[in-house]
Amino acid sequence: MPTYSPGSFTKNFAWNSSPPGLNRLHGAIRSGFGNRLQKVLRDEFRKQSGIRDRNIQLIPVNFFLHNTIDNYRNYVTADELVRQAIGNPHSRRFDQLALFSMHLGRVGHRVGVAGDSNGAAFANDFVRSRLWNAGGWESARLTEAEVEAAFSATVQAAPGSDTVHKCTTNYLFMFQMMGIREQRTQFINVRIEEWIGPGLFLAFDRYCADTLGAILPTRAKLLEMTESDELYKLMGTTQKYLESISPLIADEYLKLGGLNRVTNPASISESGVNILPSSASPPTHPGIIGSPMWSDEDAEDAALVLRRTQEVQAQVRSSQNVRELKGLYRNSCAFCGKQTIVGVDPHKDYSEAAHIKPVGQPHNGPDRKDNMIVLCPEHHLQFDRGLLRIKQAGGGFLIYSKIPGDPLDNSVLKLIRPHTVDPQFPNWHYNFWNT
Repeated sequence: MPTYSPGSFTKNFAWNSSPPGLNRLHGAIRSGFGNRLQKVLRDEFRKQSGIRDRNIQLIPVNFFLHNTIDNYRNYVTADELVRQAIGNPHSRRFDQLALFSMHLGRVGHRVGVAGDSNGAAFANDFVRSRLWNAGGWESARLTEAEVEAAFSATVQAAPGSDTVHKCTTNYLFMFQMMGIREQRTQFINVRIEEWIGPGLFLAFDRYCADTLGAILPTRAKLLEMTESDELYKLMGTTQKYLESISPLIADEYLKLGGLNRVTNPASISESGVNILPSSASPPTHPGIIGSPMWSDEDAEDAALVLRRTQEVQAQVRSSQNVRELKGLYRNSCAFCGKQTIVGVDPHKDYSEAAHIKPVGQPHNGPDRKDNMIVLCPEHHLQFDRGLLRIKQAGGGFLIYSKIPGDPLDNSVLKLIRPHTVDPQFPNWHYNFWNT
């Protein structure tokens, strides 16, 4: 088994607990690039970002950012992670993308300075060989014992040193700052739909920067890299799901000009540098003149539509349960009581049967009525995204909403006998979306 240099992963990282997450990395990127979407000299980046001491790297940017060599000089690359940091305020989406960038381990090369071109390859190895299991990240494997055992085999360390323990502590603390270690379900909720588009764009960017430079790759090459790097494991999702959506995102990536959409955008300043103000609102991809625009929200919607399509296909396979429940409820929503009219003369109502704990990998919820509720399309979508949850209260269930002022919040779930719901499934859903 190969081993990897820990580099500065043994330093005492300075993540803030308030505000939570990797906000200091977000700020360091914005400052280091000076809000410009263009590669910057490595030394200039360090100076502007506040990371001045080569021996005390409190924010471990080496493991998140990509390095480019140009005319024997070291640059930090502008890519999708940088674009997200400069163009958007700090958010959970950025943190997930940053974590993915570290696990990806594609950080380019540097000249004349120490550092491993594979980045935190020991973390990449841990996710693919241990954390990912049967379609997702298994919570029980994100423990100090599991991580330290994995790092002991892959991190280069002198006998008797505390190198492995320091790497383990830093790695787990990052998950803790992101609120991931506190999840109480078997598989970790990585919220893949929120960042799968930027995530694949970032992986494609770094593949191009490492192997092709300014040359636009083929669709086949992008999909080949997606498979060979086992991105589904690094993203915490199923291989089938990623294989379903990666062709769509690869097509959009190529339409936008690949890495050129960041380094040579259509809208630039007189100096030829793309500049975004520090207060910039979330932009769409700059793209190239004449190219279609594709936003992060487009990617999220595409991912959600794909998953909902797979859910409908699962319901077709269990059409008897669906028909019986919809008939019992007369297509009325168990949350709001609404019947969605989709036809007149003759009159026709529409509803959807939602699995509370999803069927299929990695959650493997059962395909039976006590794991299903009938909802209108609007509340089904909000339930799928965790905006609406249900929890056992006394002999029934209460609805909880994260939407401010929502009249559904703290209302009673309207079940119709003889339909019952097994409390284990609402409890699972409540905990899965608890963050």
